Amino acid sequence: MFATTKDIFYLVLSFCVVWLTAFLCWGLYYLMKILRESSELMEEWHARLRSITGFWGMIKEKIFSVGAKGLADLIATKTKAGIRRKK
Repeated sequence: MFATTKDIFYLVLSFCVVWLTAFLCWGLYYLMKILRESSELMEEWHARLRSITGFWGMIKEKIFSVGAKGLADLIATKTKAGIRRKK
């Protein structure tokens, strides 16, 4: 079967190449799986960040609109009160 030690070396080398190839395929599979999951996680994180930003913008807009109206009412009240006092 094996004529020389060179034949045994080639047989062992071929098994090593097969195992190395199998290990690399397994490693690449899990690397791609991890990258896909991290991509999905980042998409979910961006969606949550967009919703938080939108919510904060809505709250900010409402505060400023109510605040501007409240400030205008306060100025009108103080102006009317100031005019009454002067009379």
